[in-house]
Amino acid sequence: MEIGDIMKFKYSLAQILFILGYLSLILFGVVFNTPNVDIVNNNIKNENKNNLATLVDSKGHFLVYNKNKYEVWIDLEFMKRRDEYWDNKSSINAKYSDDQIEGKKFLFWGVYDTEEEAKQSLGDMRRFASIYVNQERVYNNLFSYDSLIGNYQNTQYGIEKYLYDSGVLSNRDTIKLSLDNKLQNYLYHELKNTVEERNANGGVAMVMDTNTGKIRASVSIYPWNLGYMGYIEPGSTLKPMIYALALDEKIITEDQNFQSTYNYKPEDDLNFIVTESEGYGLGELDIRDALILSSNISIAKVMKKINEEYDNEWLYKKLISMGFGTKTEAEFKGEIDGVLRYPDNWYSITPYQIALGQGI
Repeated sequence: MEIGDIMKFKYSLAQILFILGYLSLILFGVVFNTPNVDIVNNNIKNENKNNLATLVDSKGHFLVYNKNKYEVWIDLEFMKRRDEYWDNKSSINAKYSDDQIEGKKFLFWGVYDTEEEAKQSLGDMRRFASIYVNQERVYNNLFSYDSLIGNYQNTQYGIEKYLYDSGVLSNRDTIKLSLDNKLQNYLYHELKNTVEERNANGGVAMVMDTNTGKIRASVSIYPWNLGYMGYIEPGSTLKPMIYALALDEKIITEDQNFQSTYNYKPEDDLNFIVTESEGYGLGELDIRDALILSSNISIAKVMKKINEEYDNEWLYKKLISMGFGTKTEAEFKGEIDGVLRYPDNWYSITPYQIALGQGI
């Protein structure tokens, strides 16, 4: 090879080495100065791995829904590698002191309602930031909904907690409840006004569809939901059950009449006298009138007939079969069992107390 050819070869080789070196420098800069696209460069990342169902009432009105929240983090380490930290220091110091950011690789910048708000807050630092999309559960806590629906994260009670624990909340987009928001609103204000007028400690009210058993409205004016997590004597609402039981067993007939006197002593050896709430006798009553007037004496006489036909064990089992003493299995986490003592703990007076809706 001649000297000229050798010089040309060396020159070409030098050019090739120069180009390779230049490309290496570029590659080095890309690898070590460009942010990981999974972390920074204003990357929007959706963190909603377990989207929870929206809860609506029977008419489709929102009771609980998901709202996006935009969480912003700044990559300080990448900013410093790009020698742009000092250009942004004044913006950073407007929110954090030097002591607060010392030694940090990533800096939490805030949570925003919209992506646009997040970007505006970042300003020129947008390319050094990651925006994570999270969901916030938004609750309608009006009309006593807070004690009814609860919160799957913060409460051990409520509809939402029940749905979450059963796995339903994370398996659907929307869950329609039997509740009616209009009825809930009306019931809440009526009950609240009544509690205030009577200067009561609280009150509980429910609206049920008698054809299906579905709860259409449920309100508790107490610090907790007494309707599902408290003990309530049914009072006169138990009387129709006792009449129905006696009719089914043909202990009484549909055309049966009862004499409502000034008072009634069901057992001679008991110091227990039944009177009407009005303070006087109501005269002769058929079953319909006895129910309408909620006659204490009439229902006590029906219980007297039941006692003559069956023992306390039989009555206990019938009441259990009606659902007394147990949970209703309503879709409400935290519901407690009812209290119906076993007949071994009954007194002679107990059946008559039960007939009046007391002691149960």
